Order: sequence, then C-alpha cells, then structure tokens
Amino acid sequence: MENVRPSYQLRAGSELRRAYNWPLHKAVTNGTLHKDHIAFFLAFGISIDEKDQEGRTPLHLAVSLFPPRLEFVKELLDFGASIGAKDFEGNTPLHRAVMVPAQTQSIQLDIVKELLGRGADINAVNCHRFTPLTIAIRQDSVNLDLVELLLRKGANPNQPIDQAPLFIAFHTKNIDHYLIKLLMDSGANVQTKFESQRLSVLHYAAQHPKCEPKLINELLSRDVDVNVRDLFYNTPLHYAVKFHCNLSIIEALLKAGADASAETRFELTPLHKAVMNENCSESVIRLLVNYGANIDAQCGQGQTPLLYALKATWNSERIIAELLKNGANPNITDFHELSALHYAVENITCSAKIIRALLQNGADVNYGETSGNGTPLDWALRNNPCNVNVVKELLRNRARLSSHFSQESPLRSLLKSKDVNASVVHAILKHQNSQYLRNHGDLICVALQNHHCSYEVLEELFKYGADVRIKNSQGKSALEIALEESVPKMNIIKLFLNHRAFAVKDKLPWDKAVKTVWCHLKGEDTWPFLMLLIKYAVLQKFGYVKIPSCDSCSQIDVKKLIIYMEKCAVECEKMSTELLPCNISLHDLVMGDKECDDSCQSEILNLLVKKFYPIYFDVILHKIKRSKLVEKLLNQKIYFRCNKPFSHDIVLNADCVRKFEGYLPKETIYNILTVFYTED
Repeated sequence: MENVRPSYQLRAGSELRRAYNWPLHKAVTNGTLHKDHIAFFLAFGISIDEKDQEGRTPLHLAVSLFPPRLEFVKELLDFGASIGAKDFEGNTPLHRAVMVPAQTQSIQLDIVKELLGRGADINAVNCHRFTPLTIAIRQDSVNLDLVELLLRKGANPNQPIDQAPLFIAFHTKNIDHYLIKLLMDSGANVQTKFESQRLSVLHYAAQHPKCEPKLINELLSRDVDVNVRDLFYNTPLHYAVKFHCNLSIIEALLKAGADASAETRFELTPLHKAVMNENCSESVIRLLVNYGANIDAQCGQGQTPLLYALKATWNSERIIAELLKNGANPNITDFHELSALHYAVENITCSAKIIRALLQNGADVNYGETSGNGTPLDWALRNNPCNVNVVKELLRNRARLSSHFSQESPLRSLLKSKDVNASVVHAILKHQNSQYLRNHGDLICVALQNHHCSYEVLEELFKYGADVRIKNSQGKSALEIALEESVPKMNIIKLFLNHRAFAVKDKLPWDKAVKTVWCHLKGEDTWPFLMLLIKYAVLQKFGYVKIPSCDSCSQIDVKKLIIYMEKCAVECEKMSTELLPCNISLHDLVMGDKECDDSCQSEILNLLVKKFYPIYFDVILHKIKRSKLVEKLLNQKIYFRCNKPFSHDIVLNADCVRKFEGYLPKETIYNILTVFYTED
C-alpha cells in the first residue's frame, strides 16, 4: 500500500470531507487516478460519489476530461460510482459526457456507450430542461454518430416538449439537413409547435438564413401544413420574407401552395413584411404578385405595402419603383387619411426621385388640403424641412402652400422650426407671387425670434421683398426686437439697417443698444458697430444718443464717440434744411417712402458727388435709382492720367463704362463718379 500512496499528505477522513478539493476529484483532474487510489480513499471513508463545490462526483469529472479517459470511467463504475448522480445543474454523467468538445468525438462515443451499457438514463432531464440528446445537438460541431447512437438506444426525439431536439436543431448556427432528417426519421413530431409564439418547424426553417429549398420540401413531404399559423397568424411565408428574403425559399413555399395574401392578426400580408426587409429585391415583389399577392392590401392601420416601403429607413427606391410598376395605387390612404406622398416626405431618407416616381404614377400632390391633415408640402416643411430636394420637387409640381389644418402658413411654421433652412425658404418663395411677403409682412419678426434662424434665411426673405418695418402682433418691428439683443444680433441689425429698418416714426431702443454694445463688446468690431448704431440713431431720432459711463472705457473713447455723433447731427441738420425740387426736405425724403422724380434725383446726386454728406451718403443713395447713376456714369468723363513716356490722359470709352453698369453695385458706381467728378 505504501508503494501506491499519493505524493500529497493525506488528512484524516473527517477533515477530507470538509475540504473542497477532494482527493478522488484531484486524482481524476490530475490524470493520476488508479484503482488502488480509489480503494485507499474508500478505506478512509471517502465516498465514491462525494461531490465538489459544483455538485460533481468523480465520475462527472472523468467523463468530461479533455481528452476523456475511458479507463477512469470504467474504474469508477467498477467501484460502484452512481451512474445517475446529478450535479447542482441536474446533469448526470451522461449529460456531461455529451458536452465534450468535437476534437474527441471518437473517445466521447466510447464513453457514452459505456455509460449506456451500465444503465444510464438516456432521457434524464437537467435543470435547464435538456436531455443528453438535446445537449448533443446543441454543440457547435454536432457528433452525428453520437446522435444516431442515442436515438438507436432509445432517446426520445420529442422530449422535453419545450426543448425538443427538433426545436434545438433548427436553432443551431449552421442548420444540418441530415441531422433534421435523422430526427424526423426517428419519430420527431413535425406537427409540434414550440415556444410561446407557437412556431412550427416550417416557421423555423423558413426564417433560418442557412435553410435550403430541399429542407422545405422535406418538411412538406411529411405533411407539414405550408400555411400553418403561429400565435399571431404568421405563416412560414411571412417568416421567409421577414428574416432573409431568400428568393429560392420563398419560391419553394409558393410552389407548395403558400398563400401569398395570407394575413396576420394585424392584417399584414407577406408583401407588407417583404418591403420592410432591406434584403428584399424586385424579384421577390414580382414573385409574390405573380402568385396572387394583393398589391394594395391594407393592414389593420389601413397601410398598403407601398406605404410600408415609404417608411423604410434604408434606400428603398428600387422597391417603391417595383411596387408602382406592378400597379400600387399612391392615392390609397391609411386610416388617418395620409397618402403615399405624406409618408414619403416625412422620411428623412426620402429622395426627389421617389417623389417624382409617385407623382408620375398619379399621386395627388395636394391631397389632404381639405381633409384637415394638410398637404404633403405641409408635412415636409413641418417634419422634414432639411430635405431641400424633396421640397423643391413638390413645388415644381405645383404643391400648394395653403393649408386648412392650421391657422399658420407652412412658411410661417418653417420659420419657427429649429430645422429652418435657407435653401427651403428660397425654394418656397421662388414659387410665390410678388405680393406673398407683403401679405405676410411679419415673417421677418417670426424668423428673428427663432434663434435657429440664420442670417441667410433673413437674406432670402429680403431678396423676395419682405418689408422689415412691418410690426408683429405685439406691435414691435424687427429692428426694435433686434436692438434689444444688440450684441448677439449685431450682423442682423446691420442687415436690417441696409434695408431701411430705421425709416419709422416709432421710438426705438437706441440708447439701450448703444449701452449694451459699449459695455459688453470688445475688439476690432466694437467701434464700427458703435458708430453705425449712433449714425442711424441720430438720423432716426433727429437727436443725440446718451453715451453711458463705463469703467472699462476711457474718456478719450467717449470723446471720440461724441465728436462722431456731433458730425452726424450736423449732416442731419443740413439734410433737414436742404429743400429739393419736389418740395420736400432731404431728411424727410430719406426717412419716408416717397419716390422722387428725375429732377430730385439729379439734385441729390449732385449733392452726393460734391461730398456734402460723407456719413449718410449710402443712406441717401438708396433714393437714387440705379438707372440714374448709370446715366450719370455714361455722361461722366472717366479717365486715368499718365505721365510716362509723356503726359496724357487715357479715357475709358462708353463700352467699358457699360461693363461697369452690368457688374458693379450702386455704391461702387457712385464711388467712381465721386473720384472722377468734375464741375459742369
């Protein structure tokens, strides 16, 4: 006995029982188990079926060694190891034996034969409701010889019901047709429905990406109903188009009699499910239609397959085109009275091509105008205004802006939106008549009060004739609103002033604006903007602006502003005393809307070129028509004086001057006139 004593020191039997690493278990895992060791340990009172911290006996460990040791299994069984002992997960040694990796399949088979030969329960169920057969099928690489052995020895192919081997076989990563046929040949019930959704084997086959038509045909040859329903009335065809849209599988089901118009509990047809699948092809659509699918079938919400396709977040242009080609009606609405165009414009992935295809197939571009839901253009501007191409395509096809489901025009709603876009505003205004903005004059104020609204949006409004002086419902003009936030809206204020926003009789918050800029804005842009505010404040108030005291500003700075303000006041006083031929002072003309005749314009132009108004020349210039400037330019001698090689003048001819007319803005033409001005 001394010759076979283990190398580690033995403890007393009572101490060994209290320890976790039992000697018999350690002998198995170390690969040193010998029948003499077993006898020795048993003599110390160690049970052959002692369990470790996971409830495993030495036999559990012996059958699951890598690689397995058949001799260990036999020795333990010879000493009376329990063939039915269960670990804490309910696994018997047979359960453990079939879990061995694929590399040891031949040895695994011998161990299973040994266990079965010693009376192992072939249908024992563990805590996870698995039998040895279901565990064998669950392995990444199934040992088909082992499965055949278990079935031949009496493994039940239908137990347990909730984890039946056939159910497990359809859930493997790479579906094995031979394995499934083997189970069915061994009596697996192909009519059983699994899980809470009551799925048949044909449902599982149809949804598996590795399934082939021959498996579908094999199942159908065993009297599986091709139109069998799950809990929600989905047929295998619904599953085939929903999960992978494999054309060969779909065709096999249809040839076997699958109903192409079968409806689920929610009245969805296979065509509804197909168009929601990114892998769906035009061939699948054609195949379903050829087998009788209703192209305009409506689900429980009234949505057709076309409406479902238009909701897709992937690029579904080809599917939509195929549906339309097969007769899909773009004017069928859902139960909320929304048409295909409504669905399309709401989808952020929608393209102008989709809109064009719908319109070419008869879609009503203004559907919903009287129903209370709004037109597709209403929906585009409210729900997806960034999609400029879609809006443009609608407008090109005479989509109307008027709407009965809101008191606001779509453009007004857009200007309030966080997604307001200058390109969309341009597209809308381009298709309106010249009076549109005059009839909706407060849109400048609406845009200004939206901090998401860009400078470019305001420019578009001005480009199409918006009047900056029209007040909003609170009686405030756009300039008044902007001056209350003068620092963040500095560029917008400049834009408003360029569009004569100052030409109002109302009291404007100039003092507040000057104070805010003076005390909070620093840098190179401080002085030009401050001087601009003072310039227009003096003109509009016809008086001085209060220069606030500020700790961070020097007296020199204050003095500079006061001197500039006095110069502005002098020019304003001069304008008020300058009586024009039209019997109105120059100041009143600048501050009013009256158009002056040719004689007045000539007089004003003469005053300007003589540089009588160096500060307000640009304001006065607004009252002179471009044609008058061009006329003066054509009559003016434009030349350059050269001294080399001899003193002479280079005079620009009339053709050159006409080029100025075509390409230069008014202020540049005026500057040329002042540079080359000579007394008549």
